[in-house]
Amino acid sequence: MAELFISYARADAPYVQRLASTLAAAGFDVWHDADLRPADSWSSMIREQLDACTAVLVVMSPDGEASKWVERELNYAEKRGKPIVPLLLAGDVYFRLSDLHFEDVRDGGPPSAKLVDRLRRLLPGSTAPLDVGLVHALPGHTSRIRSVAYSPDGRFLATASADGTIRIWESGTGRHRRTLEGNRGPVFGVAYSPDGGQLVSGGDDHTVRLWDPATGKQQRSESCGSPVVSVAWDPVQPLIAAASDSAAVSVLHSSDLSRYRSLTGHTDWARAVAFSPKGDLLATGGDDGTVRTWHARGGDHLSTHTSHTGSVRALAFSVSGDAIASAGYDRTIRILHARMGSVLRTLDGHSALIRSLSFAPDGIHLASAGEDGELRIWNLQTGLCRAVVNAQQRLYAVAFAPGGDHLATGGLDMTVRIWRMAVDARR
Repeated sequence: MAELFISYARADAPYVQRLASTLAAAGFDVWHDADLRPADSWSSMIREQLDACTAVLVVMSPDGEASKWVERELNYAEKRGKPIVPLLLAGDVYFRLSDLHFEDVRDGGPPSAKLVDRLRRLLPGSTAPLDVGLVHALPGHTSRIRSVAYSPDGRFLATASADGTIRIWESGTGRHRRTLEGNRGPVFGVAYSPDGGQLVSGGDDHTVRLWDPATGKQQRSESCGSPVVSVAWDPVQPLIAAASDSAAVSVLHSSDLSRYRSLTGHTDWARAVAFSPKGDLLATGGDDGTVRTWHARGGDHLSTHTSHTGSVRALAFSVSGDAIASAGYDRTIRILHARMGSVLRTLDGHSALIRSLSFAPDGIHLASAGEDGELRIWNLQTGLCRAVVNAQQRLYAVAFAPGGDHLATGGLDMTVRIWRMAVDARR
């Protein structure tokens, strides 16, 4: 059941869709009657959602004030003692809600950061520290570890290192399976294909390479003309994105690494790439301090976010695809609306460059790894850091396992570490 229930008139549905998307991107579980399925009983489903929700948002308009359904929902919410949060979209404040503070959204814009914080304070989410413990410490690399990636089924972990190799590990036992060799220099990025049958890597030798992780054999390589510092595999379309030491981002066909298109817009070197879970969006970050979003297939530029004050080195999409986490030299994490680029939340805590970000599958938690040697886990509903693990060395990479109860890190001391996050504390 959802945390936030939106009560509104059908005529206001376009705004409510945008509101729900913005709140979902901020980490809230939102319900409104567009989520009703044909087989659902209208009244019983609404009653169940009202019973289960933490708060009720009321979108006020003349149509809403005249709606019998809005009136019924308000009556029931008041009877159940639910907090009511009014948003004024048009017309006047409802007389029955005139004693409540309301949010003015008559410009059709998103809710303010103050309202989002207010909603977070209403939620019963735990602020207790998370229990994060070390499960495996895996030596083997002979130089710093620059990237870590779990296979889609979570059985294997791939790690890329400045020693020029990629290592494959059994994530459950920590056993080393094989070493992939062929790069002529450090490997900066690695990612699994959606089916787990291939790996893509990017390295200092200017190449993007395809590998068979089951055999360790290289399948294909392609030069990008400069060191490739970040790679991502589209989860839906047969495309790979590569950021290299140039302002353009290369989008390649995953079958043969032939060029699909180049995305231009950054004014300095591109440093990070990430595809949305639905494969419809591509986010890029660069030394120009911007985060840019693009249509993954068409290449159309959607938005540019400019609030970072330094190079953007890490990007990650939320599980829903509605939000992007970005971080880098300014030591802050920004949670951005994926399509509009607006800032939903800023997370402060790291004291040095943030190198890597990873969303947990629960959509609530975010892991960050920095050169301050800290692994941090954040609750995005409250904006609070729930765990700080001091690795006592620079960290360059972090990734949540698909199950969400483990995560892997890598850094300067050449050791891969797998951590367990207590399942009963994740919320």
